[in-house]
Amino acid sequence: MTVAEFNAAEESSTQPYQLTGTIGGNINTTYGNFDLTDETGTVYVYGLTATNLGYGASNDKSYASLGLKAGDKVTLIGFRGSFNDKIEVMYAYYVSHEAGEGGDEPGGGDEPALEDDFTSNVTWTLGTNASTQEATVNGTAGVSVLKLGTSKAAGEATLSVPKGTKKVTFYAVSWNNKATKLVAKVGDTEIYSVDPAANAGANNNSPYTLTVASSDKYTMDLGSALEADTEVTVTTSGTNTRVIIFAIKAE
Repeated sequence: MTVAEFNAAEESSTQPYQLTGTIGGNINTTYGNFDLTDETGTVYVYGLTATNLGYGASNDKSYASLGLKAGDKVTLIGFRGSFNDKIEVMYAYYVSHEAGEGGDEPGGGDEPALEDDFTSNVTWTLGTNASTQEATVNGTAGVSVLKLGTSKAAGEATLSVPKGTKKVTFYAVSWNNKATKLVAKVGDTEIYSVDPAANAGANNNSPYTLTVASSDKYTMDLGSALEADTEVTVTTSGTNTRVIIFAIKAE
């Protein structure tokens, strides 16, 4: 189908669509994020893999093996989805391509254009094995980050989420080569969990140097607006125990 037809389709985790268009925009050559454009419009491809991994599978970072670059015309198959009200082609995989006129180098570099300034509007209280530290994130220095856990013990902190909040967005990365689980609770009730990807920059001591993509940003949907200020406890869980969280925003 055309991009316009895809954008008009309903979101689905079971109905794949085939699209053909030109690669452009800010290209993430690690995960295969880019703008796909045909004569009817543009849509954002949130990850392209070399083979069909299936809906919901983790990106295997095989995009670089395809040798694609800005200006190439690619045919892919993916699912209609969205993130923060932005339409996306999700869990897409490669079918074929025609070389374009964009030269031999991939366009856009390894980092997608992220609008976030990586500041937080949610404050936190440190608990067991938690600390406030600093990082340089995608070139932005002095970003305040919440580090949970040590090499041998889980960490815990409490987020102060204000009344009226409907969702909390944040970036999270696990320690280098040691992916773990992050769990959020209100009281004894678990309200959210996620498995942040391991990040090579989450290593040694603060200040860290982190490179993140949109895939490292998460949304904790609270379902409805909070009726009162609420304390949300965040902890690490699993065999590995270290996570770095930042750009925590109540929306």
